[in-house]
Amino acid sequence: LKTPLSALKSQSQRLRDADHAEAADAMDRAIGTMTAVIEGQLARSRVATGSGHSSDARDIAEHLISVLEQTANGERIVFTNAINAAVALPVSRETAMEMLGPLLENATRFARRQVVISATVEDGRLVLTVDDDGPGIAADQLAAAFGRGARLDETSAGHGLGLTIARDLAAASNGQLTLTRSIHGGLSARIAWSSRG
Repeated sequence: LKTPLSALKSQSQRLRDADHAEAADAMDRAIGTMTAVIEGQLARSRVATGSGHSSDARDIAEHLISVLEQTANGERIVFTNAINAAVALPVSRETAMEMLGPLLENATRFARRQVVISATVEDGRLVLTVDDDGPGIAADQLAAAFGRGARLDETSAGHGLGLTIARDLAAASNGQLTLTRSIHGGLSARIAWSSRG
């Protein structure tokens, strides 16, 4: 739900820019209520990842990309979904969306022109990577990116919880989220899951 809410926030800003402030205010109130409900649900039940759950990585990435392409930031980005059709994530579809949504939103927000999502197997571990060509994060700020409420870009709207939620969901599914420098020059967000064997 958080990724479609980002699209609605973008539409709200467009209404405001077109002198429809009253409609934009009403939309913003509804978005705020929905966001609070989502965060509350997440606080009560952090993860829905039992053994045996899996989801289609390529399909989930395509869905999230199609939503993000409708946002103001997403309109200017070239998205590349380099995930093989056979890749299955070791989590439910809902959990995968909650993990990948913030990673793709973050990449879209900071990318100059390009966001790439890929999946590989490294040392028997499934690794899902979201790369962008933005400014990246200074090495001394990488740990701070996971602080609840921390903002790497104080001018952007949002609660700053996305990366923390993605990290927590990855950990609950026997995975680890790390942030490093991307081969494209920006940030690389990688979730690596332990062998599912």
